[in-house]
Amino acid sequence: MQIYWGNAKRFLLSTVFTTLLTVLLAACSTTGNAGATNNDIATPTPTATSTPTVAPVTQPANTPLILIRMLDRANGWALTSNAVLKTTDGGLHWRTVKTLPTVSLSPDAAFRDMNYAWVTFQEASAKQGVFTLLRTTDGGTSWQTVTIQDPTGTSTYDGIDRPHFITTQEGWVTTGQAEGMHHSSMAIFHTTDGGVHWNMIANTAPESQNGLPDGGNKTGISFKDSQAGWVTGEIPGNYAWLYMTSNGGKAWQQQTLSLPKELSNAELIGDFTTTPPVFFGNEGILPTTIYYQSQDYMVLYVTHDGGKTWTPTTPAPINPSTNNNIYVADTQHAWFSDKTTFYATSDGGKTWVQAGQTPSEIGGMSFVDANNGWAIGPSANKSPLLLHTTNGGKTWQAIIYSIQ
Repeated sequence: MQIYWGNAKRFLLSTVFTTLLTVLLAACSTTGNAGATNNDIATPTPTATSTPTVAPVTQPANTPLILIRMLDRANGWALTSNAVLKTTDGGLHWRTVKTLPTVSLSPDAAFRDMNYAWVTFQEASAKQGVFTLLRTTDGGTSWQTVTIQDPTGTSTYDGIDRPHFITTQEGWVTTGQAEGMHHSSMAIFHTTDGGVHWNMIANTAPESQNGLPDGGNKTGISFKDSQAGWVTGEIPGNYAWLYMTSNGGKAWQQQTLSLPKELSNAELIGDFTTTPPVFFGNEGILPTTIYYQSQDYMVLYVTHDGGKTWTPTTPAPINPSTNNNIYVADTQHAWFSDKTTFYATSDGGKTWVQAGQTPSEIGGMSFVDANNGWAIGPSANKSPLLLHTTNGGKTWQAIIYSIQ
């Protein structure tokens, strides 16, 4: 499950890991949901044995990428503010497979494999609470347009998140909006036919009585299987905002997390952020950030029993930034960026090493193995930025890419 927290538009999150979530769910879209959060956190697909030789770019693009999902060393998907793209040469050349309409917020997407992809957005002309999902099952050759809206007709939702699919047929997507004072609304929709039809199964309205509270800035959703799932969030308190379901999302209960021994004095915690967990069977990783005694820490929580219990690993100090992001490739390998400093773990978060430096701040990542990864610029970037590493983040090379 790729956990790429990065360049996602996170209309609900107002914390240090605003962009970190995007990466996380993307990874989740491919394993179990595999892939992925958005959301995705994503499980790498088998990599190509060699990178193909291609002609150099003669007309560089002037459009920045806002989301990237590489499937192997050659093939991948990307998203701009107005188009869905694919590459077959490692990101040097991108082909537009779908042009998007004018949207009110940045689009988001879940790219599962070479064939299946889902793109979500709200058209600028759409009424409040009415959203669009595009789906393809043939790699972008054809697309189906689906409308998602609150069936009650009374919602104030103004954003739609990246879908989270555990198979090509079953998935979830959330809508919502930030309400201030660390409150945010959320509605959860479910599909069992690949995104053709969606049913709202839970929301934060008081009368819904499904256990999902309005309090907390929601950061995303992920599922291990058709029954077990989690909603994550940020709270200015000394406990984790984490809710779980055991019936596919219809009812939710709060789940507690024990504090790392290094950060055990709860009175010194000023903020706690959880982001959607990534699963590999019953093994899972839940990325969090904890503001402790004037210092931010990134902490990976791990589970070996399908999310029933979580154990914290070693806290890693990070600098406050809206562009901190993390990518989980498997149960052992993960990377996170702290401004321009790049860190890596090869033992599931027990130890972290400074891998290297990126030429500039990044806003999203996608790794296909322990060595090969790509990074794009923060969401605020107006200029194109695409970086590639072949040594696990020790060094990065800029890719001057084209879009056709």
